[in-house]
Amino acid sequence: MKIENDMGNLIFDDSHPDCRKIITQSQGQLFAFIVCLDIGVGEKPFKKPIKNHYWGKFSWENEHDSIRSIMANGGKWPELKK
Repeated sequence: MKIENDMGNLIFDDSHPDCRKIITQSQGQLFAFIVCLDIGVGEKPFKKPIKNHYWGKFSWENEHDSIRSIMANGGKWPELKK
């Protein structure tokens, strides 16, 4: 599944090795932590995509819209070291 935001600079592609999605439940609600790629905008795209980390409410019934919403309005979270 490949999802772009409205500006076309953020992409979540679950087949890309740098994109990730972690689903968890807390206090009776589902949340997703996603890693998406910022490719830049317009005529000057980035030479190498930048990983961005966002989290927010998630729904399996509306997975695509949930991820788009998280990319647009989700909270940021830091990259966690392995």
